[in-house]
Amino acid sequence: MEKPNANDPVAVAAFSPDNAPAGEPVQLDGTGSYDPDGDAISSYQWAWEFDPDTETFPPAFGAFISDYNSPTPVLTSPYAGELRVSLTVNDGTRESASDVITIHFSDNPATNTLPIADAGGNQTVVVGESFQLDGTGSYDPDGSPIVSYEWHFVWDEDEGTSPLALGASLTDWQTATPTFACTRPGRFFLSLVVTDSRRGESEPDMIAITIQDVTLQHSDADGIADADELGPDGISADYDGNGDGIPDHTQPGVASFHTDSGLEYVTLASSGGTFLSDVEPLDNPSGSGLPGGYTFPFQFFSYTINNADPSGSATVTLYLPDGETMDSYWKYGPTPGNATPHWYEFMWNGTTGAQIDDNVITLTFVDGQRGDSDLDGTNGVIVDPGGPALSKPAPVPASDGGSGCFVNSLF
Repeated sequence: MEKPNANDPVAVAAFSPDNAPAGEPVQLDGTGSYDPDGDAISSYQWAWEFDPDTETFPPAFGAFISDYNSPTPVLTSPYAGELRVSLTVNDGTRESASDVITIHFSDNPATNTLPIADAGGNQTVVVGESFQLDGTGSYDPDGSPIVSYEWHFVWDEDEGTSPLALGASLTDWQTATPTFACTRPGRFFLSLVVTDSRRGESEPDMIAITIQDVTLQHSDADGIADADELGPDGISADYDGNGDGIPDHTQPGVASFHTDSGLEYVTLASSGGTFLSDVEPLDNPSGSGLPGGYTFPFQFFSYTINNADPSGSATVTLYLPDGETMDSYWKYGPTPGNATPHWYEFMWNGTTGAQIDDNVITLTFVDGQRGDSDLDGTNGVIVDPGGPALSKPAPVPASDGGSGCFVNSLF
């Protein structure tokens, strides 16, 4: 390396402001550079300073210098933290030593879109077996890296016991892929919260974990695993959601299960010699928009009624949790007058439809008619994707000169 010379030009790097919000420009300034001989500075060279063994090349995560050869370029960074840059100048004959500066960026919540946590889907596993959770689907809409993961058990402290006291364990809970295990049957909830590099924290994403006894697999053919027919907590082998005195997991005409969200528990029961198959909770059978003016607290269910009398009607009863009352029932699928799948309200019209009595909804079908999505009136099979609904309250007009507040309930 050539030794510095007293006649070498001197690079002077400056910037403003310090501690700029992430995403805001910082003005670099090399105009204070000079040559002891009075020669003019003929060129400027800005460069990133980083350790390639421990640090990422700043442009790889969006940091930007507008012109590396300008005396006054602009530097931006989408993330909070510090960056180091150097300036070298030349007088046409000799080159200066580099002047290194450190620039700090502060968090800027106004320009940061919060990350999205993805805890994966609900899981059903066997007692004593460990399995790996997967939060790697979490992401940041801004493209910021996810820098932390936090998994937590969720339970009602007033009504339940800590999952840890029930034999559940969670290893490496601050990683994207922790390990879960449990020593007894039950049902647990886990939430995942992620944080991006700008310290933006996601909303929690929650999943349900059902721990089943290896001796209970699938006693009937309704499509619901026995482990999910053991009641809301997954521990009652005699659970009887329709009150007929027979455990639900042993009879194909009755299915008890958690909704798609994992937060609610319902029972479906067919009658008159029919039986259920392909029972499945759904988020949204249309895959797009929902009917306006309604909420769907229990989401939707899809199932097939078998052995229906083509010349008569078939009845399925839906049991919601005590205290829950809906005021409508909606289905998605074709109807006799419109073969294109569409949303339609399925309330009792004297022949088919839903009749609601508090938390019990009786659904009446006729093979091939309104409510039977396969539209075949001769096969003795009725296919029903749909779900109960609750009308949204009408907006309350503001009083003259008054003020009001609104409280939103998540559940």
